[in-house]
Amino acid sequence: MAYLPRKYEAQMGATRNLDISLFKYYSLNDILDILRHNHAETSFALWQYLRVANSGCQFKAKKENGEDDKRGQKVLDGILWKLNHPPNNGRFEQARGMDLITGQLLLNTIIRGACGCEDVLNQLGKLDRIQVFDAGTIYFQSKEGRIIPCQLQTAPGTGYVELDYPSIFYQPLDPDVDDPYGSPPLASLIQIVVFQIQFMNDLMAAVHRVGYPRMTGTLVEEAFSEQLPEATKQDPEKYQQAADTYLNYVKDTLRNLNPDDYLVGWDTLKMDILGKGGTQTIKVDAILKVIEQSLAASLKTLLTILGRGENTSKESYAAELKLYSRGIESVQKVVENLLERALTMALNLEGVRGWVDVSFTPVDLRSELQVVAEKQTRQDIIITARMRGAMSDYEEMKAHREVLGLIGEPEGWEELVNERKEREANGGQQEDYPRHGSPPATQ
Repeated sequence: MAYLPRKYEAQMGATRNLDISLFKYYSLNDILDILRHNHAETSFALWQYLRVANSGCQFKAKKENGEDDKRGQKVLDGILWKLNHPPNNGRFEQARGMDLITGQLLLNTIIRGACGCEDVLNQLGKLDRIQVFDAGTIYFQSKEGRIIPCQLQTAPGTGYVELDYPSIFYQPLDPDVDDPYGSPPLASLIQIVVFQIQFMNDLMAAVHRVGYPRMTGTLVEEAFSEQLPEATKQDPEKYQQAADTYLNYVKDTLRNLNPDDYLVGWDTLKMDILGKGGTQTIKVDAILKVIEQSLAASLKTLLTILGRGENTSKESYAAELKLYSRGIESVQKVVENLLERALTMALNLEGVRGWVDVSFTPVDLRSELQVVAEKQTRQDIIITARMRGAMSDYEEMKAHREVLGLIGEPEGWEELVNERKEREANGGQQEDYPRHGSPPATQ
């Protein structure tokens, strides 16, 4: 049985039979939802994916020409603060912070192949909250030469409801040129899961039959018939009925034996061990390895992340992590584009012209030593570039803050630059090219 979260109780009860023969009656979305909660490898892969992908976001207000907007940044920071800290209206308020929103969007994108949200406005026409919706409930219809998003409502008599509003945002992942829907990355998972379940069921049956020695019994018909009355022996029907009754009785008795019970019986029953002395074994390692590799491929993850990794070289492992991080970044890009549109509208409604740049913190699966080494090397390059005249002091400051994950300008940064130059002019510490020799980033 498949134990599902509480939201499914009203639809199908607390459990749903995880029978692969019934998969053909379920939609793709339903199957992926079931596997997400009840298939071990799928659940674990998505758990690790969300822990890595939801790495935190930076939100920057930009002018129309792409430059940083100080006023817009203050307004944007106020919008984000209200989203992360909803006002206390004397009633329950559901969590709606940006970390929760990005997590829901990332999960929806990897399962549905798209994500969507709505800017919910207050009475003043300003942003009240961002509401994420299931992209799998969106259906597109052509109307007057336009693609209109519609949502299939579950209430009786509602059907498809048009969502043709500027506050509705939908962003697909890898859509086809003739299809507005995205491509669900986990769609190929179903085939290998069906094969895995079938194989594991067959393996369980095989283990029960030939994996371990089993006890068998042989009824001695001659000894049995001698105990029957003559009238029963002479009547074929009565004899067959008596034989079947005795056979079924012996079966039930042996089937209900406890492991510690002593088997003592009459000479009408001969007991023996089935398959004793045999050398038959089931070699399933190769098949299980193929299943694990196929699961990793369909889940868009690595065997190492599933806990099934093998010993590989340092270079191969680094290359695998790089490819995995690139896959996560492609999903993050979908969420970034969606949030940029939603927050840009919220910023414009506050009277600020421009747009919002959203970016996730880069996915980095390396050790802290490797990360620090790369940052140190990048800062050395920035310093050298400024000393050679390849960038200005302002550009150097922006580059350093980007490496450190900081937004905007430090307070009084021009005074800090002037102090450094004055100190150098007075014979103080002279700036020189970096000489410490940063360790390689792959160390």
